[in-house]
Amino acid sequence: MESDRGVELVDNLTHGLLGYTVFAAAKKDKWTEETKKAIFWGSILGAEAPDIDVISGWFGDIPSLLWHRSWTHSILGSFVMAGLVMGLVLIFNRRADKKTLYLYSWAGVLTHIISDALTSWGTQLLLPFSDLRISLNAWFIIDLFILVLLLSGLFLKKFWNRERVFRFIGTVLTGYMVLQLLLSSYASMIAKEVHPNAKDIAVMPNWLFGTYKEVVNTGDQVDVYLFSLWNKKEILQSSLASQDNEAVQKALTTESAQAILTFAKNRYFVTQVEEDDDIYVITIFDPRFFGRGEYFVKATVKMDKELNVIEESL
Repeated sequence: MESDRGVELVDNLTHGLLGYTVFAAAKKDKWTEETKKAIFWGSILGAEAPDIDVISGWFGDIPSLLWHRSWTHSILGSFVMAGLVMGLVLIFNRRADKKTLYLYSWAGVLTHIISDALTSWGTQLLLPFSDLRISLNAWFIIDLFILVLLLSGLFLKKFWNRERVFRFIGTVLTGYMVLQLLLSSYASMIAKEVHPNAKDIAVMPNWLFGTYKEVVNTGDQVDVYLFSLWNKKEILQSSLASQDNEAVQKALTTESAQAILTFAKNRYFVTQVEEDDDIYVITIFDPRFFGRGEYFVKATVKMDKELNVIEESL
């Protein structure tokens, strides 16, 4: 499962700027210079810290898929992450106020896990009490409005009071988040009215404001639509009918396929079969995630005609 390095860099930049916003908007009159420096780094590192779980990729594609946005992105885990960030900063700055440093490190962590939960990928906020992947579907994984807004603060602070600039930006971000949540809920309501007999419907924001991707599971197939709130018109992109036979059922028991089913909540997945003289090639994928001409959350299982697994991969 290949990652898009460009998307990752923009995502990391956005998280770091959110952490900086926490620091910049704070009232600093009573802070010592040591505390200011410490909180600057604590807020930014806290906002980046949850993605330390990318090291799960060292252990293979399956841990990378299932462990990312899990423990380090949970509410309970946020307290641990803040403590680790505070400990790291204190190595270089022992004179900072520890209580304040911990609080702002934790605030930085919270900006990360909350903003991730507002995307479609899903974040296991409630671990260890629930392994549910919470996907609030408020905005696209890379939201250019948010990025431009945060970057504009770096420019505007040269002309106006930094605290006021970033408090204003924080207010605008909060309003934007509420608006996007309301619009997403409205889009979901419309989708359910248009497809009353659907087994499951996932409504996911697209990169363009007010547009969404609808993944409609009818039971027999999965239909993918583009939908705009502006004209309330659906455009069918694809109809994906799962193929089912003995080879598919065997493929679904493999470790790679089980990882896809777990990620897709056993609701949004499609199976397709290619067959030649000697082998079956079964692909199991989540139709919610499509980019650059392919479905990128997928497992491939190759097996011989006796249904012995030859190779499996994500």
